[in-house]
Amino acid sequence: AALAAGDRAAAIRLSGGFHLLLAELAGHGVLAELLESLVRRSSLAIAAHEAPHAPDCDAEGHRRIADALQQGDAEAAERLLLDHLDDVERRLDLVVNGVEPVDLRRIFGVDLATGDVPGR
Repeated sequence: AALAAGDRAAAIRLSGGFHLLLAELAGHGVLAELLESLVRRSSLAIAAHEAPHAPDCDAEGHRRIADALQQGDAEAAERLLLDHLDDVERRLDLVVNGVEPVDLRRIFGVDLATGDVPGR
């Protein structure tokens, strides 16, 4: 509904809320805590760097992830989630003044495969 109404800020907030809800439903407090910080940072990056006219994160992608989880298909859920994160990253315009792209993983210091935060 937020995308249809053209409310980009609400769409970014709701998308982040979906990821936080997944962590809460998983009952994994540490993951939820890590994701809360990561969602705030990634929402900021999306708001600041999403390429003009990039296709928005759609509810259908989130629905497919939720369906895989509901069916107990962790492998499909993981694949869908990683594909989703790759799509989000592709929508970002991370080239600054013709210089090499910004590496979000290095900036935010999170290994997306393990959730490890260097220095913690």
